[in-house]
Parts: sequence; C-alpha cells; structure tokens
Amino acid sequence: MIKIIIFYLLNIICETYLFYKTIFTFFSQMDHNYLSWLIEDAKETFIGLRNLKKLSLANNKILFIKKEAFSGLDNLDELNLLQNNVLEIQDEAFKYMPNLEYLYLNSSSLVCDCSMSWLKQPNIIENLPFDYINAFCGFPEKNKGKNLKEISLTDFSCLENSPKPMIIFHPESKMVLERQNITLKCGVNSSSTEKINFVWKKDNHDLESISTNHYSTFEFNGMTQFSVLNLYNISMSQSGKYQCVASNEFGITYSNRSVLSVVVYPFFAKVPGNSSVKTGLTAKLECAANGYPAPQISWQKDGGTDFPAAQERRMKVMARDDVFLIVDVKLVDMGIYSCTAKNVAGMIAANATLNVLEPPWFKSEMSNKQVRVGEEVVLECLSYGSPKPKIKWMKDGVSLTLSNRHFFTAENQHLVIMEANTDDSGTYQCEITNSLGVNSQKVDVLVMPLYRSLIHEYTLGVVVIVIIMCIIIISAIWVLFVYKAKRPSSNLINSADNKSLDSSNSKDSGTGESTKRSQEQLFNESLNACEKMNNNVGNLSPEINLPLLTHASVILGENSVKYKHSHTASPVQSSTTETHETVEDQIKCVNISEKSCSIPVPLPSKTQDLPSIVQQSNSHDCLHDPTIKPC
Repeated sequence: MIKIIIFYLLNIICETYLFYKTIFTFFSQMDHNYLSWLIEDAKETFIGLRNLKKLSLANNKILFIKKEAFSGLDNLDELNLLQNNVLEIQDEAFKYMPNLEYLYLNSSSLVCDCSMSWLKQPNIIENLPFDYINAFCGFPEKNKGKNLKEISLTDFSCLENSPKPMIIFHPESKMVLERQNITLKCGVNSSSTEKINFVWKKDNHDLESISTNHYSTFEFNGMTQFSVLNLYNISMSQSGKYQCVASNEFGITYSNRSVLSVVVYPFFAKVPGNSSVKTGLTAKLECAANGYPAPQISWQKDGGTDFPAAQERRMKVMARDDVFLIVDVKLVDMGIYSCTAKNVAGMIAANATLNVLEPPWFKSEMSNKQVRVGEEVVLECLSYGSPKPKIKWMKDGVSLTLSNRHFFTAENQHLVIMEANTDDSGTYQCEITNSLGVNSQKVDVLVMPLYRSLIHEYTLGVVVIVIIMCIIIISAIWVLFVYKAKRPSSNLINSADNKSLDSSNSKDSGTGESTKRSQEQLFNESLNACEKMNNNVGNLSPEINLPLLTHASVILGENSVKYKHSHTASPVQSSTTETHETVEDQIKCVNISEKSCSIPVPLPSKTQDLPSIVQQSNSHDCLHDPTIKPC
C-alpha cells in the first residue's frame, strides 16, 4: 500500500514539473511584479531559457535596459515591455534575441543623446520590429516630443553637461560586528538642479523602514548630491549586498554593490576546565566556540606549540566532539593548556591546567658510606613524583633534626654531616611521601675510629706489597727456567774450552784486544769446567765461586781445573803437556775427596804494569770453603 502511495505522489510531482516546464518553455508572463532590477542591473537572468518563445514584463517600472539583460533568449520571438517608462537602452541590448519579431515598447521619456545613437545604425534598425514601438524623446530639448522613428542619426549628439545622474561615489564594502552601527554613502552628479531620487536596495530588494539621511552639496560643474544610509544596532539578518539607485527625469543609474558582512565575535560554548590525571591514563580537555564565520579552534601548551604528546603520537583531536585527548599521560604533559577560538571578528582564549599525578619514586639507589672520623658524609636522595614528594630523613628509625653538624640542602634531597664521629654510624633512611603513596630506602654509614682506619690502611698496604713480591719472585723463577732451558751441553763446552785455549796461546795481534778477549773466555770456560768436575766427583760441591782471573793461565783437565802461575812474560802458547807437568808439581786437587775441591787462585800483585798474560805472584788462595787447605 505504501509503495502505491509513493508511486502516485511521484507521478503527480513529475506531471507538475512537466506542466510548468512547458509553460516556461513557450510563454512566461511576469507583469506587475516590480522586477525592474532584473533588467536594469542583473546579469544573465534568463540563462537556460533557450526555448522560451514569449516574455512579458509589462508594468514593472523598468527605467533602464542593460546591455546583457536579455542574454540567453536565443529563440525568443515576442517581448512585451509596455507600461514601463524606459529612459535609456544600452548599446546592443537586443542582440541576444536574433529571432525577435514582436517588440512592444511605449515610452515618452527617452534620453535621445549619443548614448542612444546605436538604434539608428543600419544593421540594427533594419532588424528591429519598429512597427510595435511607440517611443518618444524627452530630452534634449531639440528632440523632445519627437518619435524615435523620426529622429535622424545626426540628432543623437552628446551633451557637455548631461542631466542624467552619474555615480561618482560608490558605497564601500564593510565588515562590522553584530549590534554595531554602520553608515553607507552614495554620491551622484547631474547638471539638473532637480532633486535626485535615491533608492537603496539590499539583495536587489528596496529597503523599507530604514533610517536614511540625505544631504546635497554643490560643485563647480553642477550639483553633486549624496545619500547616506544609516543602519543601527545591526544584526546578522542585515548582512548582504547593498546598492544605491539614483534617478531623475533624465535617467537612472546603479552604484556598485557593496558587501556588508556582519560578523559575530567568537564566544565559548564549552570552556576547558582544570583536571588531574594519573600517569598512564588518558587526559581529556573540551573546548568549543561559536561565532560568525565559524571560529577555528587551536591549542597551545605553556604558551607555545611544543607538545611532547604530539611528538610521541599520543595526542588526538576529535573535531566533531570538540575534545582534545592525551593518551598514556606522562609528567612532561603537565602544564597550562590554552584553547584559542579565532575568526575574522577576533580571537578569544581560555586556559586550563593539567596536573599529572605520579607516586613517589627514587631516581637512583643510595650506596653505603665508610669514612674516617673527622671526614664529611654526604647522602643523596633524589626523588620524583607528582605532587612533589616531601622528604624525611631518619637515623636508626628516629627522625633527624638540624644541628651544627647536620643540615639539609637541595630541598632536603642531600643530607650533609660535617666532621663525622663514631656516633654518626648507623642506618639512615630517606622517606618520600605525596598524596599517592610513600616510598623509602636505607643506607648504612660506618665512621671508623682513627686506629681502625690506620690498621685498615696498613693492612691494605701490606697486601699490595705481598702481591708485588709474589709477582717479582714468579718472574725470577721464570727467567731462571728459561735460562736453564737454553744452556748448551757439557761436551760442547769442553770442545769450546779447548779451542779457546789453543786460540789464546796461538794468537798475538799486538793490539791487546785478542788477550783481553781470551781472559773473558777463560773465565767463562773455567766456570763450566769446574761445574763438570764437580759433577764427575759425585756432585760433592753444589757451587764454585771464582774471582776474576787477571794474571793466570787455565788448563782444563778431565777431573780438575789447574792454574799455571807464570813467572815470566812469556806467552802461554807453550805445549799443554809441559804446562800440565809443572802444575802437577805445585798444585794437586784430590778428585776423590768428599769435600768440594778448592781451587788455588793467584793473588794479584801490586805491580800492574806487566802484560795481563804474565803472572807476578806466587801466592795462592783457596776459595769456596775456608776449612779446606790449599792443595
């Protein structure tokens, strides 16, 4: 049933639309409607009515036909302008109606000056249907009362001072606040002394019951008259386009349209309020404003546009709901937020404080302290929270009070103890409190007496010294081990010793270098030979100490070390056999003795001028064991 009703309604609407479309397509009658503004000042009024055939505008008080008044009427063949006292027709006003066959026009007040001469142009007069035109000139005097058809082209001359009104001062566009007063002014020139008729229009309609004030002043080239439109306590309904229309018996003129914009100063519909939010939750701020034009809403934090929440993508603006949101609130979001509403009329702002609540917490843990008597103790308790927590210090469960040695700094975050003594030792507690909770942490402070601190320091020094000594001993053992590992075998030493002895007995360069080198080698070789000897006798002697030999010759044997003391400066290159026999007569070491063998060593003589190879002393001394007599 509902579908049937809807169907019939749509049918009626379509039929009505087609009916009116048909009427306006073929015939449009708009007589007696005071539609003069459609022809005098409007543009492209009939655009879209290309199929219109007949148009009647009789008795509409039309005084002036504008050039573009009939644009769009391409197929119009009949135009009725009867009972309109037309004063002026602009150039080519009928060119947009190429198919016009019937033009009904009657007027007795045409201003037949040079502005109307276009009607007498051959291409115009031949195409216009003058058979239905009954128009007479009203000005100038030479053409007054003459029929438009009878006046020649030369009679349409221009006048130096025209009585037709001409706008010289157009009303200005203005923007005003609601409930203010406004004034619009229009100035017109005319050579006629007659009073000009002013009409004010708003959106192409004559203004009624509007206070106006008219006044006129004279100028050298004629009379200039002004009309002033006063609007009091203006409202939004008075916004629009205002126009001044000036006319006299010689013509009519329209001023430019001035746009009067009535704006409304912004005012808040929702004012943001102060709020307190715990960290991690969502903060909500509301702000809405009205005005004309509609104001734009913007937010600021602490007077700037730096929003930590925006940088971290935690800020959301719900434009439709007039809500400003901050999710996962942090301490950095706390501050003063300003809502600003702005339009062309002005700007307003409202502030709201966002308090972020956070339980008290410590930035870092306190560490135990150990100091000596007389030193300074500083305990640091860095706390955070919102509201800002209160700090309380306690020692062994008892609240601390200020004294000449105990004081607090940095808003009680630092406890300073000057010239600490043993009584200051104990457990110190820092307790922080705000409206959301309590938190605390403890630290032990030990103030050592002087003797304990010295013992502590000395003990530490001894430990360091022991560690260093251990390192040195281990290093020495390691060096000895490396040295033993790299020492050559005894056979190689014997061979090297024999070669060295032969070399020392055979070489004589005359420079002394060869002799010096042989002594050093002999010393080293004697050490190795003695060690070998001691090993062969059953390791009876652990070590052999020898002084530096300066004036002796060394002969190595299988089981002993024998020294030859030279009485002369003869070289040592004598045969080994002879030397061996001489030494056996004087020195003999018993290689089967249970004690270590004593090695006779010639004592150095006081005379040092002889060559180092010559022995000058006959005395001997036994080394290594003083209980053993010289061999």
